[in-house]
Amino acid sequence: MNIKRRHFAIVATILFIGFIGGSFFDLTISKALFHKNDFTGLVFASFGTYPCYMGLAFIGGGLLSASIKRKDLPLWVKVICYFLSALAYFISIYICADDFPSVNGFNNPDLYPLSYALCIITFTPVFVWGFFVCKKGNPQYLWNALIVIAIVYVVGMLPVALLLKLVIHRPRYRLVVRGGLLDFHNWWESATNYKNFLSGSFVVDGQVITKEEFKSFPSGHSGAGAILMVLLPSLVLFFNKLKGKETLLFYIGFVWALLCMFFRVRVGAHFLTDTCTSSLVILGLFFVLFEYTKARKLLQGPENNAATTPLT
Repeated sequence: MNIKRRHFAIVATILFIGFIGGSFFDLTISKALFHKNDFTGLVFASFGTYPCYMGLAFIGGGLLSASIKRKDLPLWVKVICYFLSALAYFISIYICADDFPSVNGFNNPDLYPLSYALCIITFTPVFVWGFFVCKKGNPQYLWNALIVIAIVYVVGMLPVALLLKLVIHRPRYRLVVRGGLLDFHNWWESATNYKNFLSGSFVVDGQVITKEEFKSFPSGHSGAGAILMVLLPSLVLFFNKLKGKETLLFYIGFVWALLCMFFRVRVGAHFLTDTCTSSLVILGLFFVLFEYTKARKLLQGPENNAATTPLT
């Protein structure tokens, strides 16, 4: 893939400026933008991660296909790859199906059956598509590429969606504004005074508040949106017709990330620093993997070795 370093620098600078600005004006920005029941914001909260996890389903299908075709892999490695392929498919459905009905979406448990149905209908064809796309190309080359892209998911989303949230229990803005129940916390300030809330749930205005409301920093949804900056340029590994358009695809992914970031602040689920941090984590990982490690040579591959036959 061919993305010049200056484009990484431009995007990283924009995100870093947002992070610094948010560190001083998080509360002011959230007050100005907040609209609890903004419909577009709730739609983005419910479905904005779909493109990211559609990519995960695609990787699952491609990994299954490439693993089957590779004759040099030991049986135990193939079994692990088959498991990872199925895991990628089911995780994509499980994670996305939880957004629509949850408190981060339309907050209606009755929507779970519909949400799972939508995810199965959406991600199954993508999984199958990935299988047949990778069936056409060099199995070793594509297998290596899929493994590296999968690392971006695992290594990138773990700190964004789990590890940092376990350390920094920042209350979400939508909780902060509920009757002055909680004070505003900057991202660097301890919220351990709410540790009693983190072990269970409590009721505010007739609504059950869970520890989910103390997972503002960083934003998992924004991190998932930012993964498109990785996924879209990676399409050149599978479709030759897209070669030379990596930079355009990179910025399309960045625009999607910005939309996800904006609407997470809009509905009071996150502050600006929360969203910028997650996007910077993903961008930083992408830069390390594709610019300063062996992954760069691995994914560039020999010029005369086409990854796959372009779809027509």
